[in-house]
Amino acid sequence: MGKNRILEICLIVFSIFWVSVITLDYINKHPWYASAWENFRYAKMYLFLGIFSSALAFAQAFFPKFKRVLFTGGSLGILLLIFSLVLAYSFEPHSITKKV
Repeated sequence: MGKNRILEICLIVFSIFWVSVITLDYINKHPWYASAWENFRYAKMYLFLGIFSSALAFAQAFFPKFKRVLFTGGSLGILLLIFSLVLAYSFEPHSITKKV
């Protein structure tokens, strides 16, 4: 492992530590934000979009054939449709499944 690689790892660890300290201090000084996070209505949407985006990034990084398929017009349209449906469903949770 080279000197630059060790320096990069140290910087990443320091950055994660520093962001955690700042976040915890901010939450401690501003309790309304902690309350807002506890009552966050769109946690399932946020979780889905995070997992879905992470899976796409992983597939794009490690599977070259997937990369060629992902960046076509049709695939980007399908991704846009998936994200739009998830957003619409999360903002109006009963409008899609509401029985008339």
